[in-house]
Amino acid sequence: MKTSLEIPDEIVRDLKVMAALEGRKLKDIVAESLHETIKKRNQVKRPGIRTIPPLSVEKIHRPDKGDLLEDMLDDRGHRY
Repeated sequence: MKTSLEIPDEIVRDLKVMAALEGRKLKDIVAESLHETIKKRNQVKRPGIRTIPPLSVEKIHRPDKGDLLEDMLDDRGHRY
């Protein structure tokens, strides 16, 4: 698809130099850069279950301060 974009002059110069050094077309360098950016953003959209650190029970329930998990659920309107 053809489209028109306004790209700052210094970025275009850098892209042209990169394309010349690599012996590639400017449009290929731009398309590849956009594709890589999209992939990176899609990977960090939301954390997976394995990236969430485990929570210590000791931090949730302290007899002297009450049940913090219960308070948190109450604050969010959850029934348990």
